[in-house]
Amino acid sequence: LRWYYERGGKAIVRKNVRLYRERTGYPGWADPAKRRARNIAQAAIRHGVMQRLPCRDCGSLKSQAHHPDYSKPLDVIFLCDPCHKNEHRAIRGRKV
Repeated sequence: LRWYYERGGKAIVRKNVRLYRERTGYPGWADPAKRRARNIAQAAIRHGVMQRLPCRDCGSLKSQAHHPDYSKPLDVIFLCDPCHKNEHRAIRGRKV
């Protein structure tokens, strides 16, 4: 842990994360609208403005927020990880 502070570990980690995202084409934080919507939804859940619900499709209690429209950050659908992936596959299928 000492090297992290003494040798600029935070900058090294940031640089490596940026390089990884560029290399893999990781879309997670590339879109400012997506980043804004995620931050607003996470803050709303954290501050009790919005409550995390069970998965819409299977009822699993371990759910994630899915944004159908990033311009409406509090308009989310709660889905578990497998159902969330299926939702994105379906969306990609419609776009093609």
